[in-house]
Amino acid sequence: MSRAGFGILSVAGVVAAQQMQGQAAAGVAVEISAEIVAAVKTGNDRFLAALIKGDAAAFGAVFAEDGIELPAGGPIVRGRAAIIREQAAAGEGRLTGGEIVTIEMHRSGDIVYEIGRYRFDVVAGEKKEVRSVTGRYLTLWKRTSEGWRIAVDCGQPGAPPA
Repeated sequence: MSRAGFGILSVAGVVAAQQMQGQAAAGVAVEISAEIVAAVKTGNDRFLAALIKGDAAAFGAVFAEDGIELPAGGPIVRGRAAIIREQAAAGEGRLTGGEIVTIEMHRSGDIVYEIGRYRFDVVAGEKKEVRSVTGRYLTLWKRTSEGWRIAVDCGQPGAPPA
């Protein structure tokens, strides 16, 4: 991961920690409802299914209209339309399977901070061999008029799972 990517991930982590500390200091316990847990799981399932199908529009639909994607090896992608264009340019058939596993979630109002791990089975090389890519992620979900959507997605490929 580049220094810029690490720095962005670090800043996002600090902001999330400050939000959660502020809640604890105020004595406010924010429970995550079964509805939110189910919405995040559904969003993650749609995210992975869109990657496997190579469906850029379905991938973009998981993001908020003003969503931000922080890809490990590229520039920050801002807005659903740009995320769809970037995903379409990536092409089809790169992923054959995988999993997204939530490790923990925290909530502050209409924002949910999700920390998890992933495994993507990727077709690579001239021999079209499948290899697994693993890592961790931090995703910020926000409640929108369309339901819970990704506000910010930041993956950390190659990181230990937990």
